[in-house]
Amino acid sequence: MATEAQPSVSNTPNCGPTAGASNGPDPIFAAIERHRAARRGWLAAYDQLCVLREMTPEAQHHWEIFEKRPDDCTDAREWIEANTAFLAAIEELDKALEAMLSSPPTTIAGVADLLDYLGRYECQPLADTDEFCGTILKNAFYRVRKAPANFLPMIAATLPHRATGEPDATFAAMERHRAALRGCRAAIDRRGALREMIPKAQRRWDCDVRPDDCTDAPEWIDVNTALIEAYEELDKALEAVLSTPPTTIAGVADLLDYVSRYEWEVAGADESSDWANECYGTILENAFEGSHDQAPVKNPACIVEGVQKAAANFLPMIATTLRSLTAGPS
Repeated sequence: MATEAQPSVSNTPNCGPTAGASNGPDPIFAAIERHRAARRGWLAAYDQLCVLREMTPEAQHHWEIFEKRPDDCTDAREWIEANTAFLAAIEELDKALEAMLSSPPTTIAGVADLLDYLGRYECQPLADTDEFCGTILKNAFYRVRKAPANFLPMIAATLPHRATGEPDATFAAMERHRAALRGCRAAIDRRGALREMIPKAQRRWDCDVRPDDCTDAPEWIDVNTALIEAYEELDKALEAVLSTPPTTIAGVADLLDYVSRYEWEVAGADESSDWANECYGTILENAFEGSHDQAPVKNPACIVEGVQKAAANFLPMIATTLRSLTAGPS
């Protein structure tokens, strides 16, 4: 079955909100504004519930926040109305988020502004609150999983793939990461094979750092050491992928496509493999979570933190890159 082609953005440098392919306003700006308004509504509804919780006697607010309304609810009318409004606000927030993540921009300016917006932390710029932790895109993986997974490929498909012949450092960074994934998979496979061959008494080193008095079989020490090195190289390569600004539009598009792929897929593994079970998310999603910290042998915390920081800065970096690449002469 043929797939519907994604609309392409305007190729005009410095194209603004009214410079889309159809000479109409870019719909992504309205989608961003809808999400911004939905978040304001969500926060206002939540604040109202918090106020009412303090004012309403405990016997009259059995219906807990975030839970479904009980069939025999006899709470105070104000508490029922506030909870109902809060659930409606959550529903609108999720709908607005999904719409924003599935609306292809029609201008480069729209792409850049959308990436900047999704790269913001949830507590900004609408309210001073500690309720959220992480960027809007990172948190979207918990709220509407399908839309975030399809988002970056959709954006990549809208960008003009112009062959410039220019070298782009992002391609070398992606190839390094691809090789690191394959190397990690090979090290994991070898460790699994040795686990079956070496008696348990000779492979006590299982996770975390190597014990000072380790007397395991030399082969087991070697394979664990190799696995640590493989995971360190994998996270260093991932940090490079997420922090190397592309120098071409084609590089931007390929990079967005790349980080939206599954790690097991890039490593050449099967979806039912142990690798897929351990790191099932996309490359960018796993970077947000620092998932390699949960590997058979853990990485140093500083390396994991570097990857998470690069993931948080990734979308704003791409937005800045796009603006720079499409800027007219000064």
